[in-house]
Amino acid sequence: ADLQGAAKLFEALANRAEIELDSVTLDGSATRPTEDYFVSLSELCRAPTTRVLSLSDLWIDDTSIIPLSQGLVNAAQLTTLTLDWNGLTESSIPYLTEVMRGVPSLRTLDLNHNRLGSSGGSEILTALTFSPHITSLGLGSNGIESLSTADPDCLKGENLRTISLKDNRLNVPGSVELSKLLQGCQGLTSLYISNNLIGSDGLCVITSTLLGAPNSLRCLDASHNLIGPQGCLDLVSYLTDPTCRLLKLDVSSNPLTEHGYATLTDALPSVTSLKYLQAYDCDTGGEYDPRGKSFEVQHETSPHHSVRVDTGAAGGDDDDEEEDDEGSRDS
Repeated sequence: ADLQGAAKLFEALANRAEIELDSVTLDGSATRPTEDYFVSLSELCRAPTTRVLSLSDLWIDDTSIIPLSQGLVNAAQLTTLTLDWNGLTESSIPYLTEVMRGVPSLRTLDLNHNRLGSSGGSEILTALTFSPHITSLGLGSNGIESLSTADPDCLKGENLRTISLKDNRLNVPGSVELSKLLQGCQGLTSLYISNNLIGSDGLCVITSTLLGAPNSLRCLDASHNLIGPQGCLDLVSYLTDPTCRLLKLDVSSNPLTEHGYATLTDALPSVTSLKYLQAYDCDTGGEYDPRGKSFEVQHETSPHHSVRVDTGAAGGDDDDEEEDDEGSRDS
């Protein structure tokens, strides 16, 4: 409530060597902080023991990121940095990439819910090529429509595990660009692309790419994407391929229709890897829409393999993303 008092507190903590801060969380400010606030906060960022820093919804913009980045590049032990729900735009990129490159201990970077746009998002992705230590990146809800300027090798880092591009505007053209980035990407385990209006055509491009080369993808969130019956056919081709290693698939809130849903669930006994399918709110008709229920389908060649199918609109699986993507905190 008292931003001036908070600034003094930051400065005092930064100058007390006997205080070892491990985690700092500052979420939400009703009023815009002053420049002194961010200068003092940058001093706190330099604390040698801080590993987790969460600065959500603090009015951080292209101006205030400058002093913050000066402190962050000296955060020798920082592993997790959350800057979601702020006002960062493309103009912040030089300072964000400086942090990505200058903090080798950084593993998780959450930039969800900012205003980076297509160019800014592509530049952050490109920065992964010289930040091989980063394992999880959140770029959800940033108004990203295109990834055409991203480095083709940006997702090929051996340590990169999770990418979130939720709630952007990729559509089909953006899906084509994403599929090019996924080519030869063998380390990625979780991909979140929900609410991007990619449709069946966009999903076809992505799954075809995944089939075309070895990959380690375990979790795919393609919910809220206008995927129809044709998309279900493409999913079946992907899921039943012997090279597919997917464990979790979310296609909730897509117009699969009764036919598409039946195509998908009928193929489950032949799927060797999938453990969990989330498919609620899919406009499947009463017969194929057992709201609030779950059931298991036994694999035809192994009585020990089963797929849990969740079609309950209420509840879902809120912990899925938290398990697979510890750094992308989407609301």
